[in-house]
Amino acid sequence: MAMALWISIHFPQLRTAEPPFPGTLTGTSHSRIPDRVIAAMFSYTPRLAPLGSASLLLDVEASLRLFKGPRKLYQNIQVTLRQVCPWHQTVVSLAPTALGAWILARQSQQRRRRYLQPASLGRGLHAIPVCWLPAACPHLDWLHSLGATTLGELLSLPRAGLLQRTRPELGHQLDALAGKADIPLQWYPEPDVFHARIDFDAPLSTHAQILQGMHPLLQQLGHWLQLRQLAAVGFTVQLHHRSTEQGPTFTSIPVRLSVPAWQVTDFQPLLAEILHHHALPDDVMALALVQLQTRKQPAQSDTLFPDAHVVQRQEQQLLGLLGARLGAQHILQPQVHACHVPERASQWSAYQPGSPSVSASSGGSSGPLPQRRPFWMLDPALRLRTHQSQPVYNNQVLRLVDGPERMESGWWLYGHTLQRDYFIAQDQGGRHYWVYQERGSDHLAWFLQGLFA
Repeated sequence: MAMALWISIHFPQLRTAEPPFPGTLTGTSHSRIPDRVIAAMFSYTPRLAPLGSASLLLDVEASLRLFKGPRKLYQNIQVTLRQVCPWHQTVVSLAPTALGAWILARQSQQRRRRYLQPASLGRGLHAIPVCWLPAACPHLDWLHSLGATTLGELLSLPRAGLLQRTRPELGHQLDALAGKADIPLQWYPEPDVFHARIDFDAPLSTHAQILQGMHPLLQQLGHWLQLRQLAAVGFTVQLHHRSTEQGPTFTSIPVRLSVPAWQVTDFQPLLAEILHHHALPDDVMALALVQLQTRKQPAQSDTLFPDAHVVQRQEQQLLGLLGARLGAQHILQPQVHACHVPERASQWSAYQPGSPSVSASSGGSSGPLPQRRPFWMLDPALRLRTHQSQPVYNNQVLRLVDGPERMESGWWLYGHTLQRDYFIAQDQGGRHYWVYQERGSDHLAWFLQGLFA
């Protein structure tokens, strides 16, 4: 059974001149929570609502498994708050009811702000002054005259007599504290397009500072993708500089991922390499992550050992990182070429991020090759000397153990037809070689074409 759990974030500096303890929990339209905080908290849950002018409520029941439990989630939210709004004091609380979490964040006892079970929350609220319950504020004098100065003492009063002399909101909020009723909340609409920005008080002048400043944005991106089961294939990083007479200026850096990714550990190394090759025209005052391109997140393997897709993904990540460091023009990949001549059967071309590997593009058949082929091909083939018409390599006469395999092709490449007889040869140490003879010539020479592993 899922565990109901709420996190409340309170900003003491954002309180307005309105009454701090209204009788009813309404008036959410005057919330002063910064937009960047709201955008960052959407990375943890899609159920996000303001309460009053300076508090934010997060329903994190469905996020516990994703973030490995309430303790880890609570810590991650605190770290994110320090990154996105370091100039604001924040108070974070955790409780199994929304109203309980809201009261815990606003009250002054620092050690009474985290409870996982309704029973422990009830004990924690027992000593909190009754004035922290909004519906009790209009009746404080009367409640104090009865000796009810704490929430525990308020709960001990006869319920029927209490409701006869107060308003219905008090009974409703007492039920909400115990999880028997819901408080009215206006949920923020979930953003359809990801956009994150962070401004800095001091300018950033080095690549290391920019990469460190990008970390909270990449975390937001990772959380946003995880919640929607999406993977990023590309995005744009904007470096905002000081404004000039012509208006604000910024530098756009496109980031193209070689394989769809959704974790910070996949984004950060590639971004570090890309930033290293970009000169900074001016100090950076703000960073933004825009123009996100996504696709559906691939299914995760549930087997004990990594499958072929995991290995291919790691290979493409490495190639993407090398391409960012060396330049894509310096990364070559082999491609199968429709030709029977072995030295022409594959060609080298510039690596394209996201392109399939040779093993993935060599055809749909999963059966064995019709003939055994060597691990390493020589281009050009090495001409061998002979002894009694037998090929000699490394001063050893090679013994033919398989063949011949006849190939006739290539007239459109060389102006004449290549005629070769291929054999698998073996030396005295048991090593195997791929050799051939040119037919159609008066002198039958031997050539070494490949080495077997």
